[in-house]
Amino acid sequence: MKIVKDIGKILLLSIVLASGLVVSRILLLKLNVFIPRLPQQADENTAIFYLLFGSLILASGWYYLSKGIGGSKKERILISSFFLLIGFSIGITIESAIYSNVGSYHLSIILLLLPMILFAIICSIITETKKLPQTFAQRLLSYFKTWSKKVWLKKTLLAIISFPIIYFIFGIIVSPFVTNYYSKLVGGLQLPDAGTIIGVQLIRSILFLVITIPIIVNWTLTKTKLIITLSIAHFVNVFAYDIYLAIIMPFELVMIHGIEILADSFVYSLILVNILWQKK
Repeated sequence: MKIVKDIGKILLLSIVLASGLVVSRILLLKLNVFIPRLPQQADENTAIFYLLFGSLILASGWYYLSKGIGGSKKERILISSFFLLIGFSIGITIESAIYSNVGSYHLSIILLLLPMILFAIICSIITETKKLPQTFAQRLLSYFKTWSKKVWLKKTLLAIISFPIIYFIFGIIVSPFVTNYYSKLVGGLQLPDAGTIIGVQLIRSILFLVITIPIIVNWTLTKTKLIITLSIAHFVNVFAYDIYLAIIMPFELVMIHGIEILADSFVYSLILVNILWQKK
């Protein structure tokens, strides 16, 4: 019975995401803001199927992470919005922009604002989690007092450099299989230089650190469940991004990147949670 309810909520959240993106597009068009499209992006008639499928993947990945975030509904809405807006709308768009030669691709951040906020609100309303005794500010202050400034410095540096290293290692592994797609086989894509890639991943790593701490502070389930749900959330963020925006990629490229993203998301979440975890 519980799984049936979860499926129903995920389907509802999928509709919320899809509707939010459609409404966002309409509003931006009325404001004469035109979001750039890649050459291989799906036409409007086909895009709805990609949108629904991508929304289902995202809702499935984000829902179970949201279920573990405790506190008041207001706190949960703010923490979830913070995670989605920075981790997905900003973080993934920044990364995707460097792999595209389409101008102003970063404007996709604006397009994603409404659906992310709607998801955070509806998800926090329809899911029940544990109430926490203190306010978020009190818990956050207590969390930062857990370790000395010297220990925090070490943990912060380790957390920041871990993601680019993991990203680079897995990137080297799959590079022989994907380089041709970026260099000549898929229009609108480009392969940036190593310096640009590492620089962007450092920025994303800082963003990941900032959005993960509030989740840990309000986390009500086990450490293992946090690692699993956080890794799935990171995975769907990257994997479903192009699907959600109806960007058509070759099946082989999607599958290769899918395996790569799943592996590095789990390894990264395992390391990050172990760095930041504080025993309750």
